[in-house]
Amino acid sequence: MSIAIRRIYDNKTKNQDEITVLTDRLWPRGVSKEKANIDHWLKQIAPSSQLRKFYGHKEELFEQFKQLYLEELNTYQNQEQIQQLLQWAKNNHLILITATKDIEFSHTKILKEVIEKLLSS
Repeated sequence: MSIAIRRIYDNKTKNQDEITVLTDRLWPRGVSKEKANIDHWLKQIAPSSQLRKFYGHKEELFEQFKQLYLEELNTYQNQEQIQQLLQWAKNNHLILITATKDIEFSHTKILKEVIEKLLSS
């Protein structure tokens, strides 16, 4: 199956074979839970508040942010959630949802890479 990233503000219709998972710690502004059209919200998989504030979506800090986020993903609690994402990805099209403006420099892109690497090993 495939893994994709989609912004919650893109307003795309959800296909039946997709599992959509919000990966942000905070609920996106201006989006009601009824209209969000997501299956799950794994807010614990998002970077900690401290790491998020450190990064502040500054591209020059992305590589350092990536290393710190990968360390956070290695915690026991996050390993359980990664295993859940792997299960969903094995049987469905997994769509990771985020409110981040620039997906290329987001935690969701890092998370997608981690899951894809685990699926291929």
